[in-house]
Amino acid sequence: MAGGGEAAGDRQAHLAGGRLRQEFRQAKYAYDTQRPGLLYGAVLGCPHAHARVTSIDASAAQKSKGVTAVELLAKPGDEIQWAGYEVAAVAAVSEDLARDALAQDQGRLRGAAARGGRAGPC
Repeated sequence: MAGGGEAAGDRQAHLAGGRLRQEFRQAKYAYDTQRPGLLYGAVLGCPHAHARVTSIDASAAQKSKGVTAVELLAKPGDEIQWAGYEVAAVAAVSEDLARDALAQDQGRLRGAAARGGRAGPC
């Protein structure tokens, strides 16, 4: 083609090849990469819209396999004013290990509903 440009059919063939790679799961995405030293994070949110944190024990998450850091974002005595309030965060070597560590801590986090006073997992 004059001017050094590509023919219209060339670009369509290239896009069709990309679609084929996606359909056969050969395409590379940023989420698919595993870099050395990469950590995954997970955050535990309180399911109650209004509660008070009565106690937090993160020792199970800290001892979990693959966990590198645990951060308590809410302290005992803190008042939670909306559902989804971030209570704890975990960094681990895989996404599954981070979620498992939070699941262990979920049973150890206790909150009392501000109005009803009933204790339950926060």
